[in-house]
Amino acid sequence: MKIYYSSDVSIEDHANLVVFENSEGEKEAIHIERDEDSEKIYVYYVELFNKPADSWINEEDLKSINNSCDKNYVFDQELTRWDQYFFTSDLIWYYGADNFGSPNIYTSQDSFEEWLTSRGIIEAN
Repeated sequence: MKIYYSSDVSIEDHANLVVFENSEGEKEAIHIERDEDSEKIYVYYVELFNKPADSWINEEDLKSINNSCDKNYVFDQELTRWDQYFFTSDLIWYYGADNFGSPNIYTSQDSFEEWLTSRGIIEAN
């Protein structure tokens, strides 16, 4: 399993965005949200976009993201590999992960780590 990007070295405890190679050799991305009150963990499959115009936002939305995130994304310009990750992270921060669909919900850290292990994202302890 290849990890292309993780927003933190501790995927199971702190990472929010993880980009990895799935078992079919394709690049996949997940966004992780943790609810400290209920201990639920929400995992959203998210899309990486080649350019902002490929996402659901318009040029006005992009201006708002650029201003809020101190970025300079160009609507019709191809994103570098790293900018794809940062743009996806900025979209989630600005709009919320719900725009990517419904999450998988894990009710414990153990069940979440089992899922990460089954996907090959982390190694079994």
